[in-house]
Amino acid sequence: MNNNIKNGNKKFVLNIVKERQPLSRTQIGQLTGMRLASIGKYVQELIQQGWLIEENRNPYSRRPRNTMLGINPEKGFFVGIEFDPEWIIGVVTDMRGNIRKKIKRDTHSDKGKDVIIGNLISAIKELILGLEQKKIIGIGISAHGIIDTEKGICIFYVQIKDWKNIPLREIIEKKFNLPVVLEGTAPMKAFAEKSLGAGKGVRNLVFIEYGVAGIGAGFILNGQLFGGTTENAGELGHTVLEPEGPICSCGMSGCLEALASESVLATQARRSLEEGTNSLISELSGGNPENITAEMVFEAARRGDNLSLGLVDNAAKYLGIGIANLINLLNPEMVVLDPQFTKVEDLFLLPTKRAIATHTLQRLMKNVRIELSPLGEEIGARGICAYLTEKEMRLC
Repeated sequence: MNNNIKNGNKKFVLNIVKERQPLSRTQIGQLTGMRLASIGKYVQELIQQGWLIEENRNPYSRRPRNTMLGINPEKGFFVGIEFDPEWIIGVVTDMRGNIRKKIKRDTHSDKGKDVIIGNLISAIKELILGLEQKKIIGIGISAHGIIDTEKGICIFYVQIKDWKNIPLREIIEKKFNLPVVLEGTAPMKAFAEKSLGAGKGVRNLVFIEYGVAGIGAGFILNGQLFGGTTENAGELGHTVLEPEGPICSCGMSGCLEALASESVLATQARRSLEEGTNSLISELSGGNPENITAEMVFEAARRGDNLSLGLVDNAAKYLGIGIANLINLLNPEMVVLDPQFTKVEDLFLLPTKRAIATHTLQRLMKNVRIELSPLGEEIGARGICAYLTEKEMRLC
């Protein structure tokens, strides 16, 4: 058999086990149509190379074809980091995507780029403490803003002052002498959903990111991660909904981010209080409008504050329109919403869904599922670990 075909079949067997583990050799044959003899050879090679393990095998059984197979979790480990203006979240995952270690710490983005980089290095040191160096396959960093993924450079991120042209991959590689991958956060969250979350088995998926870092989107199209020409696709927050609207941080007018982001919620609340509007937000902020955050707006909305409810509803409306535009453009099977959407439960989620339904073409709306991400705050870090895992498996 041609070596290319043989290697392709072996990778196919590995991926089938990864997606549906545990599987027996017989089940692999039923799923793939391959001969059991060929499957046996590929499985034996994968076991010898450390990729697969036999689970609960009866040593006295003469029928290994019915022994269950799984990915060897101890084959290697991946370090994943996501950071935004407030938090650094990091995980270590094994070859099955299980979280072995997790940390969360302040980014301290107000203290400048050198402090941020130092905090990232410190977080990675804490994550790899106690791991065998030879078993750490790579480090993945999931970052916001405009990124050159090929060169590993953070080009620009408007929410962190002076965060421009940072050769982050090179800095981290030199520090740890390990391979480093730098990718955008929204795409990695989409990849996490495809690999580990609500989107398993879904070929066309859009992930909607919402939070302190802004508004973005990640795409899985025809089963593949889609990044566009320069891997910067998904700047949903900078699609224009109101051409004569407020100025966005990017310099344009009427961007979705200038109408519905968390930072805008805080700004709108601050302005309303300064104009004399009565609101629970005043109490939550200690009477100082400069202290107002989006979290305070959400908390006041939970307590029935009229100003906050209006602001949240308005933001949800615009966000729903932006998501509807993506559905009308891409016709996805599923849209997965960031875990942040649960901050005010149905107060934010329901008006967003109503706006999506109102502004999406009926035929497309009938064929799309809107789901909340089940993966929690570490979704970006887990996503880049899953991405690194898939890349490593292609090399088997």
